[in-house]
Amino acid sequence: MTPFGPAPDDARPAATPKRPTPTNWNRISVWEVIGYTLVILFIAAVALGWFDLMLPWDTE
Repeated sequence: MTPFGPAPDDARPAATPKRPTPTNWNRISVWEVIGYTLVILFIAAVALGWFDLMLPWDTE
């Protein structure tokens, strides 16, 4: 028993004959892999100067 009751909402599902091993909660989805990869590539492109992101010092 935990302070939140018999089983917290985020507890792992129990292992049953249909599910011999518990679910791996540390896995990430394909969309997360694609998104994080695109963000890393975009940051690398900005750092390498592939985009002209310089702003002028004056507003004339």
